[in-house]
Amino acid sequence: MSKMRTLSEQAETLHSAPKDAEVSQDPRLVTNKIDRTRLQAMTQLARRSGQTKTDQNSPDLPNEEREILSFFANEMLGVHDELIKRTRALEEANHRLQEIDQLKTRLVGDVAHELRGPLASMLIKLDLLERGKPENQARYVQEIRQQVHRLSDMIENILDLSRIYMSNPAERFSDISINELVSSVIEQFAPNARSAGLVLEWKPGTFIPATRGEREQLERVFSNLIDNAIKYTPQGSVIVASGWDSESRRIYVDIQDTGLGIAPEDLPQLFSRFHRGRRVEDAAIPGTGLGLAIVKEIVNLHGGEIQVQTELNKGSCFRILLGAPTS
Repeated sequence: MSKMRTLSEQAETLHSAPKDAEVSQDPRLVTNKIDRTRLQAMTQLARRSGQTKTDQNSPDLPNEEREILSFFANEMLGVHDELIKRTRALEEANHRLQEIDQLKTRLVGDVAHELRGPLASMLIKLDLLERGKPENQARYVQEIRQQVHRLSDMIENILDLSRIYMSNPAERFSDISINELVSSVIEQFAPNARSAGLVLEWKPGTFIPATRGEREQLERVFSNLIDNAIKYTPQGSVIVASGWDSESRRIYVDIQDTGLGIAPEDLPQLFSRFHRGRRVEDAAIPGTGLGLAIVKEIVNLHGGEIQVQTELNKGSCFRILLGAPTS
């Protein structure tokens, strides 16, 4: 038998050989340099021992061959572990695709159902425009315009939901100052609060660390909640405060109003798509029923939590708890 090369020389041959040519055409590139009888003996020894590595003190094989056998056993274990990881990743991706497909199916059904209302109302008003009294035409036109705006808002919200479901915002996460972000949102809604005769107050906490998030989506969360607080508060105030929750070790932002409050029977469906409480419908407050569903999805994707405390005719407080801050 010719003299065996050392393990380092064998490994060097593996890495220096053309992978797409020699290795694929001749998989015996390395093993044919070991005597077949010796290789079979090493394989049988490994099987008898029931271990991935041979006993380093075994007198049956030369040290050099035990090293080579151990090297290849470790290589095969590495390949096995990598295959397991890739298989799990594929299973997770497939599960995610199935979830998206189910969400898409439900969303299409919900949208088709919700579009019927505004469209039916518009058709009725158009018919009245043709046949009704001339003095009522201005009112019919105004009602049609309201339904068109509702449909437009609904389409925008549906597109937002689709983008949330289909994208991975974590790829665009960056360090964000919550106080700075919320402050900019409050500035946008300050004119709305003044027009409604409400006090919009901002109480930023101190020493709040930055958090990881996607800025545009977090802005959407606080915009939706502050807009809702203003719309559902006939009089009084909307107070926004931030701080550090020592119990959960997370950043919090509270949006508290003195508005209508939420009926207990509406709480279980509060974050469902297209759900609008009975009191909100009775008060004829415009909306699509998608705002809180969007808030919930974004908060979940950021690893956060949303909590609600409410009392009828006294107001509500929505608390957003964001994920662990950066170190």
